[in-house]
Amino acid sequence: MLWKVWQFLTPHFAEKAVLPPAAPRKDRAAAVRVRAGKAGRAAADLLADTHRRDPGFQAADAALHQAKLLLSDLRRQGRQAPFGRQPSDLRWNLSPRIDENLALIKETFRIPSNHGIVVRKFTIPTTPPTKAFAVYIDQMVDKNQITQAVLGPVFLGINLWRGLPRDQLPEALRSALLPNQEIKTAKESRKVVAGILAGNTALFLDGHDRAVLIDTKGGESRPIGEPRVERVVRGPSTAFSELLMVNISLVRRILKTPELVSEILEIGSLSKTRTAIMYVKGLANRQLVAEVRRRVRAVKDLDTITDSGMLDQFITDNPTRLVPTILDTERPDRVAAGLSEGRVVLMVDNSPFALVMPSIWADFIQSPEDYYLRWPYGSLLRVLRLTAIFLATFTPALYIAITNYHQEMIPTSLLLSLAASREPVPFPVAVEVFMMEFSFEFIREAGIRIPGPLGPTIGIVGALLIGEAAVQAGIISPFLVILVAVTAIASFLVPNTTAQFAMRLLRFFFMIGAAILGLYGVAAGIYLLGLSLAGTKSFGVPFLSHISPSRQGSMDQVIRGPLYSQEKRPASIKPRNLVRQPNVLRAWVAPFKHRQRAQPPYGGDPLKDRGQTGDETEP
Repeated sequence: MLWKVWQFLTPHFAEKAVLPPAAPRKDRAAAVRVRAGKAGRAAADLLADTHRRDPGFQAADAALHQAKLLLSDLRRQGRQAPFGRQPSDLRWNLSPRIDENLALIKETFRIPSNHGIVVRKFTIPTTPPTKAFAVYIDQMVDKNQITQAVLGPVFLGINLWRGLPRDQLPEALRSALLPNQEIKTAKESRKVVAGILAGNTALFLDGHDRAVLIDTKGGESRPIGEPRVERVVRGPSTAFSELLMVNISLVRRILKTPELVSEILEIGSLSKTRTAIMYVKGLANRQLVAEVRRRVRAVKDLDTITDSGMLDQFITDNPTRLVPTILDTERPDRVAAGLSEGRVVLMVDNSPFALVMPSIWADFIQSPEDYYLRWPYGSLLRVLRLTAIFLATFTPALYIAITNYHQEMIPTSLLLSLAASREPVPFPVAVEVFMMEFSFEFIREAGIRIPGPLGPTIGIVGALLIGEAAVQAGIISPFLVILVAVTAIASFLVPNTTAQFAMRLLRFFFMIGAAILGLYGVAAGIYLLGLSLAGTKSFGVPFLSHISPSRQGSMDQVIRGPLYSQEKRPASIKPRNLVRQPNVLRAWVAPFKHRQRAQPPYGGDPLKDRGQTGDETEP
């Protein structure tokens, strides 16, 4: 029975395979639809009849399912055909005839109506002469590389071509003439088109059914600059750019190990955006790497991916939660630190931000500068950030709740001062606070959108002028201006932009609860937020790790311990190797009383045996 199905479907697929590349799109679409209908309906009827006559014939079920899949695939191709030929629909191989390949390229890229696609024809003086042409996309290639690595060797190697048989031409090009190191051949037209769209130059030769793809990527791009969001006083001043391979090289400059793996995947049926999955083999958890790879591959059929922020929204565990669960960073040193802890990093082409996963609550209050300073200074900065998070999130809500419902909690002198300042204000406290908060949000967004250095200046001047004019007009109280200013300044202490957005949204939710129920509303909001955070996970890792559940690891959440005491990696990530460094590296100083003195690997005393390893000599 299966043989009958194969005999029936083979002519239709053979007819589809030999369809002329230059045929009109409407004719191809109609032909595909007709063949889909005939093949699918006939195969389904034949297999259904066989299944009815022999219900126990299991091969009929499998063949029926396969026929349905083929029918669905053919119908999908028939629907896509009128809209043009996509690289994923180019299933046929190249032809040995150069005119057919040229027609295929012109029809695929809509030449000559589509500007920017360059086709360079020339003849190579072999025996007999070989016609050839090169195809590339202008402004996506380095023209100097094309001149030096493609056209230059072809035209300057005339003496080598004389007497060279035509069948030896591709190998001669690859081994003797083309100096570029990244050279490969492709037989499928789909791979050739994808290579051209990626910035390569495709070289077609008459009499050969393979194209030579030469890496000539280039064009204009933004140079490597300083971080614009995660600035530090002490530490590296390098940030990612929009070029994926450049970003990967920045990380490899820090982690010089062959165990650093970067897998490249393509996402987007139209954009074909390259995405890199980076991890340290032997350190990252296998299940974590497999889960990240599975989620990325699950969204590869999207229409367009232009930034890592779009990919973040698709692969995150809890897309409806306010708090972020994937850390985004523009600093190579922070990415390298995450990789050395056993995390997985995602980089997207055309995006200067990398995604680090899994991430917990402590990652969003930490800055790379915390590790470049002494541990008391780094711990102080983290305490300041936690205090700023509390002030930016709860201060307006507490002001509304106390002034409206719990005036007895305010000292008498302060209560009288507040009452005197609010006497000319015609609005309730809640309306007054909401007006000021929305006004500041307007000024903040306006300062960001105004181009150049004029934006921050207008933001500061606008806030001062609006606040002063509002106080003089009696619309708001002076105390509220101070409160909103402190809240705004505290919100900028958080080193992560996504966490800042979450904090700003939570502030308004707590303000609404305080306006309705007072402190009970604030307490209810804190309770609901705690429940939400307790149930939030980042790739299977609880978001509140090291708080609930408590995990074993070095002291590196709020209070950062000394670097020489950071012997273990975060246990919540479950790396394959939990030990980061040997215990007590500072063997030349007296150890603490509660810590056992470390012995050197060779078994002697670290102070008495100095100089016996050959590294030091007695003076």
